[in-house]
Amino acid sequence: MENQEVCYRVSQHHDARCLALQMRDSELVNQNASPMKSHPNQDLIQLLSDGQTDLRMLALHQLCEGYADAPEIFEAVRSGWREWGVEQAFPEFPMLSYLPVPAHAVEDCCPLAAELVEGSALKSSESRCAGKLMEQVVTLPATDLQPHLELLDEVKAKSKIFFRVDLDGVRDRIACLSLSSAELQARFETAVRELADDASQSRPVHQALHALEALRRLYPESAPLAELISAGPQDDGQQALRFQLALQSLVQFEQPGVEHLLAPYLLDDREAVYSVVVEALVRCGTPETASVLVNQFDDAQLSNQKWIARGLQRIRESGLAGRISDLRGRVSDPSLWVMLLIAEVRQLEANSRQRIAGELSRLQSFSKTLIDSLTVFSRLHENTASDPQFEQALLGYLQRANQSLGEQLAAKKRKLQRTEKRSRDRSKQQVLTRHRQDVRYRKKS
Repeated sequence: MENQEVCYRVSQHHDARCLALQMRDSELVNQNASPMKSHPNQDLIQLLSDGQTDLRMLALHQLCEGYADAPEIFEAVRSGWREWGVEQAFPEFPMLSYLPVPAHAVEDCCPLAAELVEGSALKSSESRCAGKLMEQVVTLPATDLQPHLELLDEVKAKSKIFFRVDLDGVRDRIACLSLSSAELQARFETAVRELADDASQSRPVHQALHALEALRRLYPESAPLAELISAGPQDDGQQALRFQLALQSLVQFEQPGVEHLLAPYLLDDREAVYSVVVEALVRCGTPETASVLVNQFDDAQLSNQKWIARGLQRIRESGLAGRISDLRGRVSDPSLWVMLLIAEVRQLEANSRQRIAGELSRLQSFSKTLIDSLTVFSRLHENTASDPQFEQALLGYLQRANQSLGEQLAAKKRKLQRTEKRSRDRSKQQVLTRHRQDVRYRKKS
């Protein structure tokens, strides 16, 4: 963790004790359970078995960006590997930063990863996918990994591609499970003091996060997240570190019920906090997440609004498309406007087609993310009642976007040619200058 400023103003105060009780009630007491997101995403999950490679990958990206946790996602990936092969099924799989691996699938993932690296080159698609798979496996809660530590050791020893699989960290997380609540809190505070002395250290960061994980899993009534967040950071020092660590813990493991507590920090003037707050809210993925992002949008600065818009692109909730459209009608920044259009398209609501068509008809600029989102949207609704207005607007936008892209590429080519010409001219001038200097030197000699 880099040493970043984390002091922020809190515009309102909350009753930390009441919130702690709410958090305790919503905490994962069952170690093998995982809270489902409010949106089932079955439509996107169906696309994971589509015969078109780019659609499968686009759907997987959208699901993973939103921290979708349906176990069918992992099953679809595994089935895709069997049907089309690792390289063709999901070509950008190694680029994912998140993949929902069900706890019960750890025993399946380990032999699968070992099989993929067997006889494969280190940089092959098979090895890279195996490495990414095991990276995601070890992000599961320590309670889920504890029975499989020996198996994880065996797999990691099979290839250098598993260098990011931090089994020492897993062991430390498992060791925390045997500590009492008081011992875990003491461990957290010790790590905070060490970071206050030297914030460049990584070891105390991990130790603090491991302690918070165990507290949240085993002693939710003692977990200090409510107090740490509601107190807010000071200008610097230990409270600032506690606050940042609490946010990081919420990004690692979602905790529905804290959305309203995070809301004020969306308006902060420091990207180091409001960007992480958006990430923690997206990780929650609840209806409250959507409400918090929408409700704070108008009061936020432009830079904050762009992060909020990105958060809205990554979550889905019934009725959210209309609320996003309302926000878009109140913004003047062109890039933010497009971001909010992407967010509405990604809600994948059929009744948005006419509204999206109207927006596309006046959009001139090229946006790959928008085109990718429209591709998924169109595929999912291709069997619904035909909408000529939407189809015409989409075709028109794609034609204009293609022309815009062509013009951009041509402009870049001309700029590159000018740059190369200036470079050649400078080289010629340098050679000529050296030649003249040599001639003058020889004449003097």
